Amino acid sequence: MGNDEKRQPHPMQPIYLDESGSPRFQENGIIKRIVTERMVSLSEIPMWVARYPGITQDDVDQFWQLIGYSLEGYAELAGSDVISEEAVDRAAKAAEDQGLLYGA
Repeated sequence: MGNDEKRQPHPMQPIYLDESGSPRFQENGIIKRIVTERMVSLSEIPMWVARYPGITQDDVDQFWQLIGYSLEGYAELAGSDVISEEAVDRAAKAAEDQGLLYGA
C-alpha cells in the first residue's frame, strides 16, 4: 500500500498514569525491545516516511506511542517533522476523555 492510498488511522495506544503521575502511552514490548537493543535508531524513524513507500506519517506517530512515550514528550515532538499536530491533538483528547492530566 503506497503513501498515496487512503488508510484508516492507527488506533490510539491506551494511556495510563505512570509511577510519577505523568500520562504515558502503554508500550508494546516487542517495539520497546527493538529500540532498547538498538536494532533501529530513533533518529531514522521520521526519515522513513520519505524514503520507504508504504510507511506513512500515521505509522511514525503510532511508533512513538508503541515505545511508551510520555504524552508530554509526544507533544514536544509536534511540529518538528516527527509527530503530526493531528496526532498530538488526538492524544490530548484521549487523555482528557480519560480524566488524565495532559502535560503534567
